[in-house]
Amino acid sequence: MSDSDLDKKKQVIGLYGEMQLAMALHERGWQVHKAYIDEGIETNSPDVRDFSFHPKIRYDMGNDVFYIWIAVFSTENNINDKICHFYIFNTKDVSLFDDISIDTYQITDNQKTTLRINKSGTVLNKGKKYDYSCFNNLFFNNFNTLL
Repeated sequence: MSDSDLDKKKQVIGLYGEMQLAMALHERGWQVHKAYIDEGIETNSPDVRDFSFHPKIRYDMGNDVFYIWIAVFSTENNINDKICHFYIFNTKDVSLFDDISIDTYQITDNQKTTLRINKSGTVLNKGKKYDYSCFNNLFFNNFNTLL
């Protein structure tokens, strides 16, 4: 697959995830605006993928500012059917999984958080400094945090 084809595939996956999220939020009474996509898919495994997120994200912006990361997988029965996993967290929660003390944090793309996620939505990262289980225990499909 060429780089151009891979970029198009990433855009389609990103847009699909955004539409699914918009519908889920709309059903909960939220007004939804176009989101900023900053994602990378690093592996082609059908069951486990690495998702890269760059630190242009901001942290500690107040109780009403949230991030929602979306992982999209095809189902086993039909590649046209999709499974979406949402990881929903407040900006203050970034410090649970990323080193915000780095001087260049939020300024450059030199740092990034890569999440290894399986098809069931479990984040498989094992960190020495951070406990990535917050994605499974606190953030996974956590729409209640938005209420």
